[in-house]
Amino acid sequence: MLNRRQFLSGPTRFYKISSRAFYVALTVFLLLLVGCSGSIGNYPPRLLIVGLIEDSTPQLALIEDTFLTSNSIPDRIRFIENSRRTIAEPAITFDVVERNGDRTELLVLSRSSDDPYQSYFDFFNLSGINPSSPSAFTTTRTRIDLSAL
Repeated sequence: MLNRRQFLSGPTRFYKISSRAFYVALTVFLLLLVGCSGSIGNYPPRLLIVGLIEDSTPQLALIEDTFLTSNSIPDRIRFIENSRRTIAEPAITFDVVERNGDRTELLVLSRSSDDPYQSYFDFFNLSGINPSSPSAFTTTRTRIDLSAL
């Protein structure tokens, strides 16, 4: 049977253990919070490919998402100069060759808006593209005219 002193010391002792654990957890959390310096890591550029029509000419262009490298939201998306490539007809869809591997090539299906049977496959290089000089964004194979098949 517990006497009065043992009964009163039990909950107080439990309270001290709980508060000690709370302060340890709070200290660890604050140390982790202080440890985040807000610096930006060294991330590779993130490039997006878009299809567009300018002056009645169907094109592909590269867009750079700079959020991971600059952490700037207002200027996050920018067109890359000299990255536009002319294609035969407006792009319908894109696909990446070796999607689970190196992603070395882009396949573009384009189709005429006047003749639905006039379609083309274009192939573009995706490896080694530098946003400051997108000269590596070139065709890799001869265009395939699907309407001739």
